[in-house]
Amino acid sequence: MSRAASVVRLTATGGPEVLKTAQTKIEKPGAGQVWLEQEAIGVNYLDVMQRNGAVPLQLPSGLGLEGAGRVAAVGSGVPNVNLGDRVAYAIGPIGSYASGRLYPADRLVHLPEKLTLRDAASVLFKGITAQYLLKSIGTIDDALGQTPWRIRDRRRRARGRGRQGEGIGMRCHHRLGKMPPSSGERETFPNRWSK
Repeated sequence: MSRAASVVRLTATGGPEVLKTAQTKIEKPGAGQVWLEQEAIGVNYLDVMQRNGAVPLQLPSGLGLEGAGRVAAVGSGVPNVNLGDRVAYAIGPIGSYASGRLYPADRLVHLPEKLTLRDAASVLFKGITAQYLLKSIGTIDDALGQTPWRIRDRRRRARGRGRQGEGIGMRCHHRLGKMPPSSGERETFPNRWSK
C-alpha cells in the first residue's frame, strides 16, 4: 500500500478548471470498510453535471461514482472481501476520482479474472442504468407496446443517450428473449418525432 493517495477535489462548480488534485493520507479502514487501491475509474455524464452545478453537490467534494481495483486493507467485520481481491463498485459515496479510497465493503462486487479492471470500471454504472430502465420504469413487454407513450418515450430517449448504455440495454433485451425497439423506429411514433 502506498503512503498517500491522489484525489480530485472541487470547492466550486464550473468547467474542468475547478477540478484540483491533492494528496491525502491513506486511512485505516473502519468497521465494514476496505481501503481500495484503484486501478481504473468510470467517467460518466453525471460527473460533468455535478461538476458544472446542473446536479447539486455539497461542496467541497470529490467526484465520481464508479471504480475498480484491489483491496489493500480490510476493516473489522468484513466477511465478503479479502486482501488482494479484485473488486469494483458503481454507487456512492462519491469520490472515485482517486488513486485509492475507503469504501463500504458490502457495496463491492468481485470481478472474474477475464474481466479487466478498466472494463469493469467503465460499464458498471451503465449496466445499473440499463437494468433500471428495463425493469424499474416498466416491464420489457410494457416497453414493446402495452404502456402509455411517456414510458416508451422515456426509455427510448434514455437508451439513446450513450453508446455503452445502448449496447448494454440491447444485450439485456436479447438475454430476456425480447426484441427492443430500435432508435430508427421513428415511424412508429410520427407525431413525437416529426416536431
